Amino acid sequence: MVTATLLGGGLLAPLVYVAGILYAAAAYPGYRHSRQFTSELGTEPSPRATHFNNALCASGVLLVLFALGVALALGPGLLAYLIALGLGVYGATTTVMGRYPCDPGCPATPRSFPGVMHVLAGLLGSLALAMTMLMVAVALWPDGRGFALYSLITALSALLILLGIWFRYSAEVQGVVQRLYSAVTLTWVVGLSVALLGQ
Repeated sequence: MVTATLLGGGLLAPLVYVAGILYAAAAYPGYRHSRQFTSELGTEPSPRATHFNNALCASGVLLVLFALGVALALGPGLLAYLIALGLGVYGATTTVMGRYPCDPGCPATPRSFPGVMHVLAGLLGSLALAMTMLMVAVALWPDGRGFALYSLITALSALLILLGIWFRYSAEVQGVVQRLYSAVTLTWVVGLSVALLGQ
């Protein structure tokens, strides 16, 4: 029962995150999902910056709880612990991003301490999640090759999309690229949660 409850964090975290985006964006005059990063909803001049940042922090806490559930579900073993640790880092850095918003406009080179923390946490969390996906692929091969292949493809896709975000591929579609990254990675989180709940 405890394990199932904790694994439910993997289902709730994406919902809380998306709800925070939609709620904050609805009150932000001129905000464009296609061009602007979601993190811009957590800083000036977003009217609901606090609400978005709280949603981000809550998502991070849920992901940490999910990581604990994954540790219990997978049982003992070094690889299992590393998978849970990677998910825990991803959740913790998500909370840090909510606690330390990016600078206004979310520039590639932040100017303030919170801005630097936000960017570093985002990068660390993204890399930790990609590595976790690769470890899941290894852990499930060959018995669970379906989800293993899915994890491998998702990890590689996430890294490619992350490069597009990091190097600001195009200002016109940078919001789309970031949301694509979120969709790809959070769908994987939900998939892992469902898979472990179904064991």
